[in-house]
Amino acid sequence: MFSGGAIFKTVRFAIVRVFYMLTGFRIGYWRREIERLWKLNQDDYIAYLDAALSDNQPLDGSGNVVDSLSTLMNGTEISKEIFNGRPVNNTKNKMLFSRYTSGTSGTRTKVYLSKDELSRMLAVRDHCFRQYGIKLGQREARMWGVSSPGTRSRIKDWLLNRKTFCVVDDSQGDIVQNLLRWRPDYIYGYSSSVLNLSKHIVDNNIAIPGVKLVVCTAEEVLPAHKRIMNTAFDAPVAEEYGSTEFDVIAFEDRDGDLALVNPWLIVESTESGLVITDVYRSTQSLVRYQIGDIGDIVHRKTSLKRLPIISNLKGRSGDRYVYGGHGKMFHASEISRALNDYFEEGHVTFDFTVVQNEIGTCVLHVSEMPDIDLGDLCLLLAKRLRERTSTNLDVLPGTVGKLRQFKGKRSYFIQNIQRNNGIYANEA
Repeated sequence: MFSGGAIFKTVRFAIVRVFYMLTGFRIGYWRREIERLWKLNQDDYIAYLDAALSDNQPLDGSGNVVDSLSTLMNGTEISKEIFNGRPVNNTKNKMLFSRYTSGTSGTRTKVYLSKDELSRMLAVRDHCFRQYGIKLGQREARMWGVSSPGTRSRIKDWLLNRKTFCVVDDSQGDIVQNLLRWRPDYIYGYSSSVLNLSKHIVDNNIAIPGVKLVVCTAEEVLPAHKRIMNTAFDAPVAEEYGSTEFDVIAFEDRDGDLALVNPWLIVESTESGLVITDVYRSTQSLVRYQIGDIGDIVHRKTSLKRLPIISNLKGRSGDRYVYGGHGKMFHASEISRALNDYFEEGHVTFDFTVVQNEIGTCVLHVSEMPDIDLGDLCLLLAKRLRERTSTNLDVLPGTVGKLRQFKGKRSYFIQNIQRNNGIYANEA
């Protein structure tokens, strides 16, 4: 039997879906198309992508038409500067929506979308959520690091059946009380914000009933941190990788892989980092677009096709390597793995950021004092990195407390060395 609260939540969900329908967002239609495309065998899927490029004929970074997968592979990458300098293609005078990127890669970008293009993005999100039993439009609790004041934001939250919580500015006790009143179906937010609240919930033995999914976005999250979130909300934790230009690009599946979920995107790993092509977009050409992140593309074999997976995902391309002594270097992901191992051994978990300002030395900043002295943890981290990478690196203690001033896009590591004097080892 449904309770009054359950009935009200069902009605609110229906209002959101009707709102999407009346405003022309065909989420259900495009979600079914997504499911159809992912079921195609490899040859048919490649033929579909080829045909989409032939129909839309986007321009690459040199202004050349890309009308097939073969011409795409030789296409010039599009930087954010090139993208910003191009006019919007809206010959059919469609109503366009606009949004700005956050500018974490150094260049703020304005993105335009037709209603059809935005509908596909929303359908991808709906497709991802349904893997965990959630539908777009169900009650959401958003966890950000900053507040979103203003009437416009509040109206948008109401229309989309969500409530925004600022974990930094609000007291965690108040947030918990508001969560208990809101009774969200899922949690969505910055990894660090969700982690901080999760630790408070676990430490105080608080139960937040009804949560079916926790989605972490924008920042890197460790397995040890996911376990704390899972304990706090008694729900699966999924990592999302996306951007303003494309919305959801990859989403963690039930196997723990960060799987490509948008069938209209072609994601490549190049020397400049990840580049993404949207074969459908016509309002703006996005051909081998430099997203500003780095990662590796691997493939998981199925009976039908090789599904792309993103691994070793980091933020800015400059944050890829840590430079130790004697010209040696190693991938920054080793820092996260070493500290995750430390957490897994039963130690208290915390948020952290490692910053490198000079060769051979880095500084460890933590959100709270570890169970061992911070100086001892630095020595332990240096020892484990030396064992894992055969590289000597001095790790120095930094600040203890809030890390907002260090947070970049996704990564726990920030590389501040200017590599313009040619003294560093070959990165090949």
